[in-house]
This record gives sequence, structure tokens and C-alpha cells, in this order.
Amino acid sequence: MGATIPATTTGGAECSPEERGDRYAFEIGRRMIRVVDRLGRDCPEAIVDFDITEGGRFVGLGFLAAGKYFLINNGPYYGNYNIPVSNQWGNLFVFPGPARGWICRTPLAMDKWIPSVLFLTHYLPDDPKESQILNIASLILGQNGIWGDPLTVSEEGVARFGRLLGLYKQVRGDVTESFPVRTGSVGSNPEIHEKISDETGRGVLAIFASARGAYSYVTARRVDERFFATDGVTVSLDRSGRAKVDAVFDGPGAKIVFFGVKSS
Repeated sequence: MGATIPATTTGGAECSPEERGDRYAFEIGRRMIRVVDRLGRDCPEAIVDFDITEGGRFVGLGFLAAGKYFLINNGPYYGNYNIPVSNQWGNLFVFPGPARGWICRTPLAMDKWIPSVLFLTHYLPDDPKESQILNIASLILGQNGIWGDPLTVSEEGVARFGRLLGLYKQVRGDVTESFPVRTGSVGSNPEIHEKISDETGRGVLAIFASARGAYSYVTARRVDERFFATDGVTVSLDRSGRAKVDAVFDGPGAKIVFFGVKSS
């Protein structure tokens, strides 16, 4: 004969410690939502992100109605790959270069169902230029996070970030509303992300390459004729209003095209 389940929902003394623990785990998400909703009413400009990068933390889609999830911080630890570490800093993907982008861009696959702006992920602003472009091209796909030590970035690097993020801010709403189109898997050669609005033709195209080469791509959507492209990119419009993009890479890196922006 099965155990009798108490009719009460208070989680009081009539419930076992296990039942009270389960109730607490179930209710914590709803309580968090109430807190963030109240904050939003009083401070409409506030955005709350909840860090779920460690184990044992509440995860439920309900919270995304009120805030966003801090989805990836630094990625796996050396121990996850059975690699010995000789110092106290145990994360693998905290260095300039393409590797961090590979793991951080992987959750963008969920953008088909859940807008990527709800999953905060941090990218690195560190020099050199090639690494900065890789990280900027990644974060403008919607995850919108920067992490690190900005005070160590060169004046040229700060200007580069300011220039490209200023262009991104002109079309970030279009990027958010657009359905993602991806060619190639994350880390493949090339890996292309198209985030262009069906309604406006505004948005971004990010092309990643893991080797030297020349690559061509035709956008799935018609585009605004105003555009800005990073070095090594040629853009032309076909009769249907789609963009033909030719990108030349001297080595691993990223190229960006913004559609519908004023570049001066």
C-alpha cells in the first residue's frame, strides 16, 4: 500500500524533510520570478541575470519570463579533460583566440526556440585584433556579454570595440527578432551565422574560419542596401535583394557584415 500524500501544500511539520526539500526546490524559481518582476515594476531599465554556471542551481524556463540566464562563464575546467593543471586557475577557455568562441557559440542553436539575448555569455575583449574580432563577431549574435580586464586593452582595441559595438547597437533589435540561419557547425570551416530581420533586412552576418581561404555566401533574406563590412569582405546585391558576400581569410579569424547601419 502506497504512502499517504498530505493534502496540505504548506510544507509544514506534517511533511517529511524530503517532501519539504522538494517543495522548497520547486518554489524557489517562482519566488525568484516574483522578486525580479517586482524589481522590474520599480526599475523598468533593470535587467537581472541569474548565474547557472555551477551545479545545484535552479533552472527552469519560467525565470526567462522575468530575467535572463548567465549560461556560460569560462567553460570547462582542465579536470574535465583529464589535463593536469599546475596553478590555481583551472579554466581552459580564458585565453585570446578562437577556442572560447567554439564553446560559447554552441548554445546559439537554442536561438530557434529561445531568444539568444536570454542566455548571457561572456566574451573576451583582449588584444590582439584577430581575437577581438572573433569575440565581437560572436557576442553580436545575441549573447551580448564582455568579461575580463578592460583596463589592459590597448587604445586601438578600445576604439575597435567602440566602433563595432556602436554599429551593432543600431541593429540589435533586428538581430533579436530574426530567426537564426547557420551554415556549418560550430568550429567548422567556414561557420556562418545570419541574423537578419525578415521585416527590415537589417541585422548581421558573421563568418568564422579556422584556416586560410576564400569563402562565398548568399544571404537567405533580402537585405538593407546600407552595410558596413570588416576588412577582407566584398558585398554585392543580386536582383532579388539578397547579398552575395565574399570573404578572404589570411588565417583563422572572423568577418562581420552589418546591414542597415549608418557607418559615418
